[in-house]
Amino acid sequence: MNKRRDTGDSSSCPTPQSPSFRPFDKLRTDRPAAAPESTVWRHRLGLAGNWIPARPQAGLSRACRRAGMASVVCLMLAGCTVGPDYVRPDSALPTSFEQATVSADAPAQAESTPRLLWSSFASAELDALLDRAIEANTTVAQAAARLAETRALAGLSPYALFPTVTSNADAERSQASGSDPFGPETAGRIDTYRAGFDASWEIDLFGSLRNQSKQIYQQVDAQAADLADVRLSVVAEVAQAWFALLGARQQLALGQQQLSNLQANVDLLKTLMDAGRGTAFDVARALVLSHSLAASVAQTQASVVRQEQRLAVLTAWPMAELRSHLDAETQLATVPALQTVGTPSQWLLRRPDIRRAERQLAAAYS
Repeated sequence: MNKRRDTGDSSSCPTPQSPSFRPFDKLRTDRPAAAPESTVWRHRLGLAGNWIPARPQAGLSRACRRAGMASVVCLMLAGCTVGPDYVRPDSALPTSFEQATVSADAPAQAESTPRLLWSSFASAELDALLDRAIEANTTVAQAAARLAETRALAGLSPYALFPTVTSNADAERSQASGSDPFGPETAGRIDTYRAGFDASWEIDLFGSLRNQSKQIYQQVDAQAADLADVRLSVVAEVAQAWFALLGARQQLALGQQQLSNLQANVDLLKTLMDAGRGTAFDVARALVLSHSLAASVAQTQASVVRQEQRLAVLTAWPMAELRSHLDAETQLATVPALQTVGTPSQWLLRRPDIRRAERQLAAAYS
């Protein structure tokens, strides 16, 4: 006989007259004979002895598990892959310079182009100033140091492909104090020796170490182009200051000669005015021109000193030593013959700043 415990709430418990009421003795017959493979049956004993099947839970099939594992493996392999190979960008450039002759567009020949542009002026004074500026310039020294550092690192890059072994050893000696009243009487000296080594080897399975080696060599090329760019900038500054100094000297000589002529003209006009053949207006006008030219001559003298100071800074020489290396009688150098520069693309490849940017871009791909 089935018994039902009274819980004080008749609405929550089925009655014998309710359709959901099932006797306890039909428990075995009402239970499903076999559950599907993809369905898990759970049971609990209800208040009236009913079997209540739990909600079916869908399990992962073997194919789904395989697909999930394959996805995880693909993601892991994608994380180990290296970047794409570098391809030099191709820019659309004109085939020749505007208003250039046929000879100017001809490819530049190494034997016809001077190795150093400033050597074509055939000025020993300019060559000495350029050599001194490159030697004493700290920016050039910094760029050369960076290049040497990068080259040293590039020389060590192949060793990353080989195993690395480190070792260490140490010794320790201890002895109890004899004046310690609480120490053991038989304590002696204790010597401890330790030695060990560590070995590690990163196998370059996906080319990561090889790409790092390529990157460091591309950085070497970029640093070399940077050094050439700095040297070219220093050379341009020194050459510009030297030519400006020579031009200011010639302007000063021409102004002083004109000033001397105007002073002689003033004296002549004064003599004519005293003889009654001139006027005071002519004398006053000549004096104004003379004073105006004298002011411009003073400005030209200041320009000469300014260019000398500029060269002193570039060469790291005091003014007195710099003037000892300058010849006051030096004239403007003859303009050398024009050299062929080739096509615009060839001319751009000779620019150090563009070579540096291109090598830095190639290093970023590694």
